[in-house]
Amino acid sequence: MAFVVQDWHEGENRIHELTGVQGEDNPNAPYLTPRAAHMVQNYSLLALGTHDEEDNIWCTVWGGEPPFAQPLGQSILAVRTKVDASHDPVVQALFKGKDDGQVFRAGDPAPMIGALSIHLEVRGRVKLYGRMMAGALNAPDGQNPVSDRGNSGQVQLVVRIEQSLGNLIAKSKLAVSFTVTGARLVENGLPFRGKLTDDRSQGRSPYNSRIRYLAAEKPDEWAGSKVAGHAVPQVRAKLIGKTTLTPTINRYRFALDDGRAWDPKAGQYVALDFSEELDMGYSHMRDDDPTSLNDDNLRTFTVSSAPRSLGLHGDEFEITVRSVGRVTNWLRWQREGLVEIGVRGFGGDFAFDQSKGKRVAFIAAGIGLTPLLGQLANLDISRLKLFWSLGVRDVGFLDSIIKTYPQLRAQAVLQEWHESGWTIHRRRIQKEDLAAVNSEIDQWYICTTATMRQEIQQWLPDTSFVYENFDY
Repeated sequence: MAFVVQDWHEGENRIHELTGVQGEDNPNAPYLTPRAAHMVQNYSLLALGTHDEEDNIWCTVWGGEPPFAQPLGQSILAVRTKVDASHDPVVQALFKGKDDGQVFRAGDPAPMIGALSIHLEVRGRVKLYGRMMAGALNAPDGQNPVSDRGNSGQVQLVVRIEQSLGNLIAKSKLAVSFTVTGARLVENGLPFRGKLTDDRSQGRSPYNSRIRYLAAEKPDEWAGSKVAGHAVPQVRAKLIGKTTLTPTINRYRFALDDGRAWDPKAGQYVALDFSEELDMGYSHMRDDDPTSLNDDNLRTFTVSSAPRSLGLHGDEFEITVRSVGRVTNWLRWQREGLVEIGVRGFGGDFAFDQSKGKRVAFIAAGIGLTPLLGQLANLDISRLKLFWSLGVRDVGFLDSIIKTYPQLRAQAVLQEWHESGWTIHRRRIQKEDLAAVNSEIDQWYICTTATMRQEIQQWLPDTSFVYENFDY
């Protein structure tokens, strides 16, 4: 059996240098591999892209009963399916109005075609690149009213495949930004239908990737950090202390090996990279723990200690963490002095602004109290209202806060915390609690789950809230 290895393009090599990827063979095959051919003819979706006469790149989705796409010969792929002949920009770019059903050969140079064959249920995908050889589009007038959804046409497309690539790692650490300059939303324009099921066990896929902000969506908060932009962390943090607060909440203290990587500010979070300890390599599926599939093992935690308050040179920090998944459960079992974690950087600015005499209120749920802990030393407690919702199972966390931060005392309290100065209600936060003090507050801050935050915002629709969005 013969094998052909493609060299990397010079642009690809440059990207590898910027992202810290070591020299590896190009996984692309310069032909339609037998495995790719088998997968394509058994998949029911095909994303297809090409460019029009003005070099605008368009992408569409075709579909049909397999095998609506199948190989005709060595590296030759034929596609036959129904399309929206009136509005599909890829159909228009490839056939340029020729819709009489007659086969025609592509010109020279033939249009470039990129494609992605997809099987949603098994997470299968095959990347294809080639050039159009021939095609035919049959779209008789009057089959459907143009004002409704345009003419439904039957398309036949023959493509010479010049490159194919099978499944790649699902959760990449590199996001590529592109600008959408045009889009067409056509009701009922696709040749297939899909719907979400109400069955919880068969609902949204547990394999959905984690979504992070694009660089253009938020400022580059790590610009001043030496670790920003590197594929491999340049700074490490050593676990030097651990305090168990509840069966699921722990406080961890870390020491940086290079304190210059951190310019501490109030309200920051730290991004830690656990991949060296927990990365299991590529897997196509992992039904025993689907959320861990190809996990990048990057996690962000609020810094719960005051800036420059720990360590001889202020190069230590604390995070208070609830064990909720594979990474945090692993961290929970580590011993002080034996673990070093890669640090991607510090970011965020969830700081309470009490300038010019502002009165602020903070609504927190559970572990969401941590942004306040690192800022208490610089706050005027008399101008702070705190509403904290905490589960009974986390009473140890409450006890630790009462003892560590006595400056929060305000009023009489029930039962065993009567000396603490806290008012405790055994119920959930209600609209009346917030409405009663709303007129006294200049700025509200909130750190809760997305569901609770949205409900609170509905309670006070005319009130502005400051919050860090961790919905992703």
